[in-house]
Amino acid sequence: MLSVLITFVIFTFFTVVGYGVVLAAARAPEAPLILLSPTIGAAVVVLPTMLANYLGMPVQFAGPPLALVLLVASGLIIARSPRPKLPRWFFVIAWALLLGLVLNAWPMFIYGRNWMAFMNGDMQTYVNTAANIFARGFLVPPDAHAYIQQRTMTIPYEIRYVLLNHRSGAENLIAFWMSLLGRNAYEVYMPLIVAAQLALISAATALVYDVRHGGRIPIATAIVLSCSPLMTLGVAHQLLPQVLGIALLIATLLLVCSPKPIKPLGAFLPMASLSGAVLAGFCAVYPESAPILGATVFFYYAVAIVRRTINIPVACAWIGSTSAVAILALNAHITTVLQMIILTLSFSTGSVARWSAFSAYLIPSGLADVFGFSAVAQIEGSELTLAIISGAALFLVTLVAMIALLRRGRMVGFGLAAMLLGVPLLFVHKNGFGLYKLAMYVQPFLVSTLLSWWGDLDIRAIPPIKIESS
Repeated sequence: MLSVLITFVIFTFFTVVGYGVVLAAARAPEAPLILLSPTIGAAVVVLPTMLANYLGMPVQFAGPPLALVLLVASGLIIARSPRPKLPRWFFVIAWALLLGLVLNAWPMFIYGRNWMAFMNGDMQTYVNTAANIFARGFLVPPDAHAYIQQRTMTIPYEIRYVLLNHRSGAENLIAFWMSLLGRNAYEVYMPLIVAAQLALISAATALVYDVRHGGRIPIATAIVLSCSPLMTLGVAHQLLPQVLGIALLIATLLLVCSPKPIKPLGAFLPMASLSGAVLAGFCAVYPESAPILGATVFFYYAVAIVRRTINIPVACAWIGSTSAVAILALNAHITTVLQMIILTLSFSTGSVARWSAFSAYLIPSGLADVFGFSAVAQIEGSELTLAIISGAALFLVTLVAMIALLRRGRMVGFGLAAMLLGVPLLFVHKNGFGLYKLAMYVQPFLVSTLLSWWGDLDIRAIPPIKIESS
């Protein structure tokens, strides 16, 4: 049960820190911002940890004082702020997150810290890199003699991240919790990724929030995503950057696509800083999905400007301020982000269909897999035919729902559309692995689109809110 307790501690820490930052930026935060608190907290932890390590400080020394400062500052802000009047359904969301913990990490209750899931090779890379930056500064030369004498096997991973300029946000987060918990990277990894999964589910509930719906759609979203096979697969395959990265993608989209009036500056600048910090955290953890972010934001603002529902000066000021804060926060790591985006775009036009398991997404059975009607390449015969038909029918319903949300200017519809735009490109290049990854990325947007549309069916459409410059 110690691993479960550690998961709870990590998630609570992120939530408290994130909520403190939200209160500092918006004195009376709306429900979506509160639901994003765990994800925002993770971003706020990643950025200073990376900076301290890049400046030469091992995370084992930087982590504890940083945690103390963040916790005390957040605690003071929360204590001095009026208690929010949370709707009752917020507490149901908490129970839904507990359901997500049980369904996604039930082996943790049985095996404790011995639960290592699938032992994916990616995990080995992340924990070895975390061990490096835990013990020394990011750019400190490695001990070549120790490697030659086989006293350490982590140097090749350090070369990968320093010389090849790969992202290291998630690895800094692992090292941060190693410093606080006094545990090795393997013991920290599974509780951390489960906490990230809970943050992702919470972020998805913010994605569907609509004051007209009340709590029924957010609650349904949390429950469905807790049961989603491809969501759980991200945890089982130990894809920490992906799980946390998609949560940060959702948070970034919600903030970037919610521009605030320029005046007063005292309200504009804190929220722009929050938006930029979350964007920087996203880029530090999982810049591979930045093309999805860029496409969503571009189409969302293009349509809003054409419809004149967003003031152009406000949009330019908001996006410019957010980007400036993100670039400043990333600092030298901006080159890493650019390189990872280029690699992702190159990868999307390449063929990696040689892995048979991923080739399943190049044939009709992929539709069944995306909606959870079948496991990847696991069923056949009449059962597979029925699963494919069910998946195809639900996909058509999803398209109808997406188009309806696009017409209403709902950001979740633009997010899903941006992901679906990548499907033809990946399919033409027979990139089965890319389609497999996209099938995992799309789950929160898929579920959110269907449930948001369902919630809108019995509600009369209201005109979009126009954001003025003052």
